[in-house]
Amino acid sequence: MKRRVSSQAWVGAGTPLTAAGVLDRLAQIEQDGIEFYKGLALGTQLEWVRELSEAMIKAEQRHYDRFTRYAAAARTSRDPADNALTGELPAEVMRLMSEKVFVTGNLAEKAGHNVNERQALVMGIQAEKNTVFLLNQLRLYVPRKQRGYINQVIKEEQNHQARLESLYRKHFG
Repeated sequence: MKRRVSSQAWVGAGTPLTAAGVLDRLAQIEQDGIEFYKGLALGTQLEWVRELSEAMIKAEQRHYDRFTRYAAAARTSRDPADNALTGELPAEVMRLMSEKVFVTGNLAEKAGHNVNERQALVMGIQAEKNTVFLLNQLRLYVPRKQRGYINQVIKEEQNHQARLESLYRKHFG
């Protein structure tokens, strides 16, 4: 049997984790992605990496805006079920929600200066994989009405990953 921890461990003692709280965390992950790609765009010397970063910033911003709207809707719904998780989150999911998915924008900028673009693309690919994994884990715990939103973002994140992997193959073999 999988060990479960109280949702309160992630959000702070005395504050139950809600669907809005999960969606807020997903919005924060998207904000971290924006900062990562901004840093990468600032640090890189290659135009194609800068263009890719700018496109990814726009996509992550759309996700951020979407999750922020979903969280607000869950928080303000008259139906308490719209803001209730379907069950206690497993310990591993709680741990994943506490981890950084993307490296910081400052580190991404340094990466653009100090590591090659191959490594920067690998960081982006891994961050997208991590985001998809976390979204897949969380979507089962949010109210059914909101699962479609998360499923759509999963598809978009998978497309980001595929795009990054395609660029990696194109430029590095």
